[in-house]
Amino acid sequence: MVLALIFEHITIIPETEYSEFIEPLKDDIEDPKDLPYMAACLASKAHCIWTHDPDFDKQNIIKIFSNIDLLKLSGKAKSDCN
Repeated sequence: MVLALIFEHITIIPETEYSEFIEPLKDDIEDPKDLPYMAACLASKAHCIWTHDPDFDKQNIIKIFSNIDLLKLSGKAKSDCN
């Protein structure tokens, strides 16, 4: 049930739609395996990437959110003072 809800909001982006973004990004992230994700984000004009991959924290082109960031935004995060 939850997985079905998640997939309602996922769009598959063909490589032909983001491949032109890969080359210009090569100097912006250390791990070349992350390039397609960054390129797809830019091509789709997405607002951010949800990841825990520390390589994304080293770039400043795309906004990155972790689980904790999303919980804080939703107001569901437990207080750090507990």
